[in-house]
Amino acid sequence: MIKVEPTYQQVKAYLAKKQWGQAVASCRQALKRQPDSGEFNVLLGFALAAQGKPRQAIYAYSKAVQLQPERAQTHACLGELYSQLKDLSTAEWHYQQAVYLQPRQAEYHYNLGITRHKLWEWDAAKESYQQAIALNPKDAKAHYHLGVLYGERGQLEEASNSYRQAITNQPDYLSAYNNLGCVLYDLKQFEAAKAVYQQGIDQQGIDHNPKWGTLYNNLGKVLQAQGKPGQALVAYSSAIELNPELKSAYLNLGRLWQKKGNYPVAVQYFERLLRLDPEQILTYSECASALMAQGKLALAFDYLRKAIALQPAFVEAYCQRAKALPGQDIFERSQIYCSGFLEALRNKEDTFQVCLYLSQTYLYLGDTLLEYGASKQAEKYYQKALQIQPDQVELYIRLGDCLAEQQRLDAAVMTYHMGLALQPAHPQIYLRLGQVLSKQKRFQQALEYYEALWHQHLEEGKVSGKLGSLGVLPRDNVPRDNYSANPLSSQPPHRIKGIYEATRDWYISTECHGCYYIEVPWSSIDKDWQYTGSREIEVSVNHGLQGNGLPKDLNTMSMVAPPASALAPISVEARQSQSQSQSQSQPQSQSQCGGVTCNRCMRRLCNQFESIHLGNRVYQCNPPETLSVDSPTVFVATIPQGRAWIAPQSSYWKICNGIAIITPDDYLLSDVSRNYPWYLPGCQNYDPRNHIIFSLDQMPPLEYIDGTVAVLSGLSGHGYYHWMFDVLPRIEILRRSGIDFAKIDWFLINTPQQPFQQETLNCLGIAANKIISSDRYPHIQARELVLPSFPGHFDWVPKGTINFLRQTFLPQTLELRYPERIYITRAQARHRQVLNETEVKELLSQFGFITIALESLSVREQVALFTSVKVIVAPHGAGLTNTVFCRPGTQIIELVSPNYVRTDYWLISQQLGLKHYYVKGENFECYPIRKLMYTSSLTENILVNLDSLQSVIKITGLNQLISRVYNQ
Repeated sequence: MIKVEPTYQQVKAYLAKKQWGQAVASCRQALKRQPDSGEFNVLLGFALAAQGKPRQAIYAYSKAVQLQPERAQTHACLGELYSQLKDLSTAEWHYQQAVYLQPRQAEYHYNLGITRHKLWEWDAAKESYQQAIALNPKDAKAHYHLGVLYGERGQLEEASNSYRQAITNQPDYLSAYNNLGCVLYDLKQFEAAKAVYQQGIDQQGIDHNPKWGTLYNNLGKVLQAQGKPGQALVAYSSAIELNPELKSAYLNLGRLWQKKGNYPVAVQYFERLLRLDPEQILTYSECASALMAQGKLALAFDYLRKAIALQPAFVEAYCQRAKALPGQDIFERSQIYCSGFLEALRNKEDTFQVCLYLSQTYLYLGDTLLEYGASKQAEKYYQKALQIQPDQVELYIRLGDCLAEQQRLDAAVMTYHMGLALQPAHPQIYLRLGQVLSKQKRFQQALEYYEALWHQHLEEGKVSGKLGSLGVLPRDNVPRDNYSANPLSSQPPHRIKGIYEATRDWYISTECHGCYYIEVPWSSIDKDWQYTGSREIEVSVNHGLQGNGLPKDLNTMSMVAPPASALAPISVEARQSQSQSQSQSQPQSQSQCGGVTCNRCMRRLCNQFESIHLGNRVYQCNPPETLSVDSPTVFVATIPQGRAWIAPQSSYWKICNGIAIITPDDYLLSDVSRNYPWYLPGCQNYDPRNHIIFSLDQMPPLEYIDGTVAVLSGLSGHGYYHWMFDVLPRIEILRRSGIDFAKIDWFLINTPQQPFQQETLNCLGIAANKIISSDRYPHIQARELVLPSFPGHFDWVPKGTINFLRQTFLPQTLELRYPERIYITRAQARHRQVLNETEVKELLSQFGFITIALESLSVREQVALFTSVKVIVAPHGAGLTNTVFCRPGTQIIELVSPNYVRTDYWLISQQLGLKHYYVKGENFECYPIRKLMYTSSLTENILVNLDSLQSVIKITGLNQLISRVYNQ
């Protein structure tokens, strides 16, 4: 029997009818006689691909390419198949060949763009999309994916334009409507986003399309953001009705019910979501949170346990570190108990034991925050502890103390009485009730509690000590230093008459003998600038303000810009009322601000740097030459009989958190006074009347110093970053004012006990025997107080500070050999460590990086190192302070927690011409546990994604072999 050879047309007919098996058989039969037929290999590849056999299809197409290398379509088919197999690099190569062979084919450029997009080659992907659009402007999908790329890079306006063009080209492009709405939502343009979603919904036809559900779901998010929960509820429900497997709709519905306080219904939606996707850590976390709000701790623990099991690295590292803590203070004890809770939870120990660990964790976290001055945060932890152990009297005492700290005195009295109900005649509660009632001027009732305390037949010394701590008895004086000082009586902070936001205004408004106010150029200083005396202003009671040949003296300035009046402090009664209303209000409103850790303010600053997402968690800062942040006035002022209160550091975590400068006529000078949480540049919500000094019941004993004292201390002045950027520049500001250092008797400064402090002070000529520790003497009055202003905004390093540090320390650079590429470890730090540092160091070492522990180097050695280095990889931390000494063009790769992204070091890079990248680490999505482990995002540890690290190495060209490791 004669076999009929299949023809090319017959095979194409089989393919047209989707008869893949017959097509494959026919091609193979034909290839037996025509093994070098490129056409039949192409058809065979097509049929095998249709059968879902990509590897066999690749073999056939590859044979065709060997026979007919000029066929662009074959390369394009290979590109698609390799993409299916996730071999994107090979796919990219084949698409490049297709583009090379047929450069006018828009589809090839588009597919090359998609592949490059997946490879995180975003600049190249953008170029491919734009080329595809240039060849075919009506290609909606190319506009759409270009919009996706812009959105991922954070270029929202560009993304919006691309999505709009995609919709113009294809009015029923539902994904474009959806993504455009998301962009407008991120831009806070809620009405516009709602209109876009509604336009997309209006495209709805007869055919069912799950994408309608996504549009309704995102419409619900917009409605919820506009404060319309009822309409949002309807939208979410419609989304689920259209697409019962839409996971985000279940999550949003659960959260909405949770916010409304309907926790049982919220849990139902979260559990339905878990049935759809049992691997979602966030869903387990939300469910646990809702259950804990209902007091169903045992069930909540089950969900938390499952969440931790899906992402154990954070918890394991936390527990490992906690085991090494000695537990010497309340903060360390909070970490030890938290670790005990996590271990008990993971080991499925008895629920009672797990609860006990959790309650103690809440207790010590509350104690830590209360001691630090964060009484509102502390209150939340005490409340949580009481939910677990409502019969613990000590918790009622702590909560009452917390409420009293907030001036919520009625609530404090009520809480203390709840403790008395459990343990009548408790002496500590009697003592506290006496204090609070005295504050309320209910003296007869207060006296009854004090008398009851005495009648309990306690030891006289024990009672005396407790009453003394409340101010009933005199306090002991603090130890003397080696200078002449006389203790004065303690003074309550409410003696402050008012607040001047600018020292200049106090000088103009007040008649004062022998006062001087000297403005100092700072933002643009250079090494050739010298003091000329042209800005010195003397203030005297008889002659008013007199200029020293100034172009514009204070007298003239007062006519051009009259002094602002002093702000009146908030009265005790008003502060109590304010605290009470805030406790009853909703969570943080737009008018409230979190200070230097405020996410809203930090996002505003971050936006100025125009960071671009380069893909895979890698970002590059592309700031403009100038940033829209006004620089504060830099000056030196002298105040006869001026006072300074500087909160002392009492532990490694309770640092200096407040500074107050008070005039002899009892006014607080706000621009030389600071306190946490302070504020970021451009914040409109800071109120100087909320200075921490007004929350103190009593000031420390006042030490009088018969001499001239220059105040240098800064917030967190014991840390390297703030020492270098806030404290040391004040010395240079003093020098540039023309003041004679020999006439300064003492320098008031954060205790310089660390080697870097002593080394830098010695370098600047500040003798150790002229230093007064503000930690030992937190409240002083001097015959003359000399006040150099702060050099700029807090956490925002000005150009003058950078110039000063470079001019001071660079000339002293040591002549040593240093690595060109370094990784700065934080292994010795107490927080913000890299959890997978071993793997990070191993990867970086392949590209010539040397690990450096800066604690082992002197300041001069650190300066020399950073002057020589070409590439720095480091977790966000004080070590990057030294980038101020880098040469232009140095590459900085900053490793950050996704919950703590800050501009601190971006600003230095912007001013010095450094190339700054940052890589976001993995996010620990179990937020109830994360917030328990880290009360502030500032302390969160970092889990580096190694693929992201590989990406930034490739992007920066560091994957090329280096010819030498050390500079000669």
